[in-house]
Amino acid sequence: MKRLIAIALIACAAPAAGSAAPLTAVVRYGDLDLSRSDDAAMMMRRIDRAALSACGASKVSVRELQRAVREGPCFQETLARTVSALNAPAVSAIYREQMPQMAAR
Repeated sequence: MKRLIAIALIACAAPAAGSAAPLTAVVRYGDLDLSRSDDAAMMMRRIDRAALSACGASKVSVRELQRAVREGPCFQETLARTVSALNAPAVSAIYREQMPQMAAR
């Protein structure tokens, strides 16, 4: 069975089509060994892309929009909650190391 983690966005995120429910995104990681640094880095990239998209931008959005989303509370809190819920030490270490640079991307 594939392992999944759902990213639940915070209440301040704009609800889809007037819905009061928070948005979610599924990040698959059944193909990764999260104890390996390369796979942990890949997982962090997947979480980053999913949070970016769910919070209002995507990898093809203009750089300024991506930067604004990454600096916002939706993205910051989504990343923090997701990494915490994942409970993978190697991913957590990458998150702590990369957090200052993520907002500057």
